[in-house]
This record gives sequence, C-alpha cells and structure tokens, in this order.
Amino acid sequence: MDLRSLAGGVLWIDLTTDVDLLLAELGDDWAIARCTIVDESKETILGAIGAALDFPDWAGRNLDALYDLLTDLEWLTDGAGDARNVAVVLDRSSAAAANGVEDWDKIVYVLLDAAAWWQHDDRNFVAILR
Repeated sequence: MDLRSLAGGVLWIDLTTDVDLLLAELGDDWAIARCTIVDESKETILGAIGAALDFPDWAGRNLDALYDLLTDLEWLTDGAGDARNVAVVLDRSSAAAANGVEDWDKIVYVLLDAAAWWQHDDRNFVAILR
C-alpha cells in the first residue's frame, strides 16, 4: 500500500501489518510521529504525539490544540520554510487495546477531522491506527 495515495486519510491496520515497511515508502518530506500507546491516559497520548512531532512549547495538551496543530502546520517546516507532510502512527499495546484508552474515540475523531482537512491540499496527512 502506498501511504501517499491516501492523500489525507486514516488507515486502520492489524497487528500483522509491518508498519516499518509502510513508513519506508515515505520520503524525507514527511514528519513521522510514531507513538506506542501503553497507557490509558488521554494526556499521555496527546503528550506522546506532541513529543513525536516536536510540537512547539506553547502548544496545549488537549484535543482542540491537537486539531489546531494538525490543521495548521506552519510550525512544522523542512528547514527551507516549506511545510511537510505528516504521518501519525498510534500503535496500541495489547493491554491498551484490551483495557480501552481514555477518550480513544475522541482522539480518533480529531485525526479523522484533520485528515479530512488536508484532502484538498498539496500536503498529505495520514493517520495509521493499530
């Protein structure tokens, strides 16, 4: 599967899919946030996404801030001032998947909404959820 062909989408994968193989297809113009979710806390997940994408220090740790940062990528450039493509990978541990994750549905909704935002842009946004 070519992630670039999603052009703003969310991909649900199972445990047998090799995420590294999918990500290897992406070029240097992609910022990749890969987060392994082992905790059920929404704050932990939002913090992990922020750390993986190197959110600015001023960024809030709530769902509104996540949406704002994922739909306005001016803070994320490639050094030449050009905004980059973004792939967010949320890989739930088996315990997190079995026990549930606080506000998981809301986090997924924000990712879906952000993906929809970028569908008609030259930039790509992809969320990979497992």
